[in-house]
Amino acid sequence: MRPTPPALLACVVLTACSGEAPPPPPATVSIDVPTAGLVSAADSLRVRLSSSSIEIVPADGEPTPGRAHHHLFLDMDVTPPGEPIPKQVQGITHLGTGAAEFTLKRLSPGQHRLIAVLALGDHVPLEPSAVDTVFFTVEEPAE
Repeated sequence: MRPTPPALLACVVLTACSGEAPPPPPATVSIDVPTAGLVSAADSLRVRLSSSSIEIVPADGEPTPGRAHHHLFLDMDVTPPGEPIPKQVQGITHLGTGAAEFTLKRLSPGQHRLIAVLALGDHVPLEPSAVDTVFFTVEEPAE
């Protein structure tokens, strides 16, 4: 058996003796589908998201720590930190039901940028931010 270094042992003892749990890891979000660099011939595209270190729930208007919901920004910049994500803006989709899947429809041909953002129940993005970005391309329809 290998001996434990004194510095590591002291750190473990101090953490255990202080009664404080280490802080949880920051929340993350990932765009699982579409994958980066995807080229699609369809003008509709299914989006699938995943997250870690946070509970995904329906938006309820309350900024509850540890709980969030998804937003999608298509070819749009993300809302500045501390500001609510605006509603009814073309290119911004609120998945306020707690859903982690959505279908983008009527995509124009060309390259697109999709950004996923986690926000609290009041639609203010998490701090530190939980954001993921993918670029994909929609091809011109075949004639």
